Amino acid sequence: MSDRQPSGDFFFHQPPCRADLESLSALAGRVADQCPATEMSPRTAFYAKPRAIPFSQALGCISGEVITPYPLGIPVIMPGERFNEDTTELLAAVKLSRCPISAVDSSLESVRVVL
Repeated sequence: MSDRQPSGDFFFHQPPCRADLESLSALAGRVADQCPATEMSPRTAFYAKPRAIPFSQALGCISGEVITPYPLGIPVIMPGERFNEDTTELLAAVKLSRCPISAVDSSLESVRVVL
């Protein structure tokens, strides 16, 4: 057996993040100023029967999942909140920069929404 510890890349391989941290910070500030509208309780949305739709169609829909981009490390949208222009713009910028995203579909090709 080897004494060598496996690197993080052994468990999770993600292309390098190419984020412009200043522009992401500005977008995150706008999201914080205009928090997504809560349309239902997080519990109700989480246990509802969400369906996956393309991320490009998420604007105006109610989230059925938590989506947390990194380097921010703070959820941008929670279950029960409505996707607005600022949240979709921030998530699109994070996706484009190839930074890690914690979500059901970490590629953000689709998101889970409540009907």
